[in-house]
Amino acid sequence: MCYHVLQRLPRQEGLTLLRRLIAAVGADGVGVFQWCCRARSPLAVRASRWIRERVPGANAAANRLRGKPADDPFVPTHVYATDEVLAEFEAAGLNPVHVALERHEDVDYAIAFAQRRHSVRSRAAT
Repeated sequence: MCYHVLQRLPRQEGLTLLRRLIAAVGADGVGVFQWCCRARSPLAVRASRWIRERVPGANAAANRLRGKPADDPFVPTHVYATDEVLAEFEAAGLNPVHVALERHEDVDYAIAFAQRRHSVRSRAAT
């Protein structure tokens, strides 16, 4: 199960982790994966978040302006293209994949239930 993890990682790191987690799904196993697939924040909010994540000292300054401790960590929300994530499942042979969508305020999430099935040949051999 991977829930509220990928959105916290930059895209390349998240996709690398996703591939590792997909590979860990055993025969006849099911993996549950959740990712942020859309954020509807205003442009100014998205720009502020981008700066707070990447510019040293920006998060501390933003925290002070908001009345928070300067060392309060910034928690990013990274968006992943659903077709890109689904392509990872397909490339790894997970089938079927069922996707449910959910909305939390200005963020949409996709949750995939992906199964790795034994092939017919390997089932007959066991």
